[in-house]
Amino acid sequence: MLLARVEGQVWGAKRAATLEDQRLLRVRPLDARGTLVEHTLVVVDGLGAGPGETVLVAHGSRVRDLTVGDDVATKEVTVAIVDGATFGDESLDDQTLERRARR
Repeated sequence: MLLARVEGQVWGAKRAATLEDQRLLRVRPLDARGTLVEHTLVVVDGLGAGPGETVLVAHGSRVRDLTVGDDVATKEVTVAIVDGATFGDESLDDQTLERRARR
């Protein structure tokens, strides 16, 4: 699992049939200090997370099967919208995470 910041939604006129009814998000993972890394991921979101929110992303077919269904064509799934996290000795709420992610 990893923490990530939602950067936006992904959509297209055509999708794999198993993604038709799924909401896709573009997210950037956070490193061990709570700062954004360079690469992005596209994940399936069944929680309604929005831009700027921090989410917990899980990977794997078992997680996908239990959260969005076994017929979905991806293994990256949001499993929580995060209100805060601890990085080392520092506890950060969502607003602090958002400010740090903008650096």
